[in-house]
Amino acid sequence: LSSEFQGRTSRPPLLGLPISVKDLIDIADEPTSCGSGFYADIRAIPRRHAPFVDLWRMLGGCLAGKTNLNEFAYGITGENPRFGDCTIPGDPKRLTGGSSSGAAASVLGGAACIALGTDTGGSLRVPAALCGLVSFRSRDWFPDHSGVFPLAPSFDTLGWIQRHLGDFGFVARALRPHLEAEPPSQIGFIGGPILQGCDPTVLEARKQFMALLSDTGLAAEEANLPGMEKAGEIFAPMQAHEAWLKHRGMLEIHAEHYSTPVLSRLEWGKGIKDTRLTELEDARHSSVTRWSEAFNPHHLLVLPATPVPALLAGEDQSSNRPRILKLTTPASLGCWPVLTVPWRPNGESTGIGFQVIALRGGEERLVGFADWFSARFPNW
Repeated sequence: LSSEFQGRTSRPPLLGLPISVKDLIDIADEPTSCGSGFYADIRAIPRRHAPFVDLWRMLGGCLAGKTNLNEFAYGITGENPRFGDCTIPGDPKRLTGGSSSGAAASVLGGAACIALGTDTGGSLRVPAALCGLVSFRSRDWFPDHSGVFPLAPSFDTLGWIQRHLGDFGFVARALRPHLEAEPPSQIGFIGGPILQGCDPTVLEARKQFMALLSDTGLAAEEANLPGMEKAGEIFAPMQAHEAWLKHRGMLEIHAEHYSTPVLSRLEWGKGIKDTRLTELEDARHSSVTRWSEAFNPHHLLVLPATPVPALLAGEDQSSNRPRILKLTTPASLGCWPVLTVPWRPNGESTGIGFQVIALRGGEERLVGFADWFSARFPNW
């Protein structure tokens, strides 16, 4: 175990570990801003922790503070016009990614060992990859979202970010003491049109990661999932409509306080008709069903978490948003659990990470993969 976990074998298992909390998750007697310039002022201060926070406190974690995010979690870059853009500690020229931007910064900067966050369309996976960290999201491990401000309820997923893959099994077993991890046997690397738009450095890292797994005895091969590259076209309008349903009351009074990008997405969601929603829901169901068949015989699937190794601060990120969502939204549509594994073959962060994806209920396979991989590469 890495230094922050050494010696912590007594119960509760996470005793004394500092844990940060994304500021759309309630902490008792503290305002919840949701990264907005007005939300904390119109909402009463919560008097109790969100159950997700209580879970980690019961395990011994101590609260280290709340963390920055994209406004109302409706973004993927880590930019925030109210509280400032979140940059990588030690590298102010690069954004952390988001929306769980401060979560990644708190771990990378040493303020927290575990950072709690949400992931709707990649909000844990993207900052974990860009910051060289590990993340995990699971809809089924954390079904209670009370005390968590929603973005798009049918996609919202809770999870966390941490530094080392070798510690992932320790944390997972603190949450699930009787977990029976399944070692991997086959893994499919998704290819085809979904990779169009990825930088050459990301494609080369994918090739090397696949070779690394093959060299250690795991059956790693190409997997073709037709139509997966269009996941974002299904996800984005559904997300926008669900977000608008949540915000429509506040929009009637506080529209002028929303940033232009978030407001435009919400207005787009307002205009999506019921007939179109039905078409999108049907497309979501049929696509997820078809893609799920790819897990036979593949036990796990792999995709890059981002198409680029860095998002540069101060630059226009509008073109990067659809490129990122193209990669992250297939797992979002399926509400699939995902482990983000950073690519750092020489021990240093490259800003590249990979989504290791399982079907619903496949969390133990992801723990098994982490155990298997970190046993072979203990310093990863």
